[in-house]
Amino acid sequence: MYALLRYGVPVRIEAGEVTETVHLINWGKPEKNDFAIAEEVTPRGNQERLDRHMPQWRHHRAALNRLPVRHESWEY
Repeated sequence: MYALLRYGVPVRIEAGEVTETVHLINWGKPEKNDFAIAEEVTPRGNQERLDRHMPQWRHHRAALNRLPVRHESWEY
């Protein structure tokens, strides 16, 4: 999960297209980030599209839902 947050998520917009990396966090300009804290994330709408473009989305959702909301020491 850390790698996805740190380096981005590969996303394919259309079948046969080259994947693009979607960065979830702007590490270069942290002030540009805008986050909301949620207890649980449930995608709504076209889940077939999620399955097609990001087959492991359920795994990523479960991993995000297990992360702590608060941690006293975020040492890197």
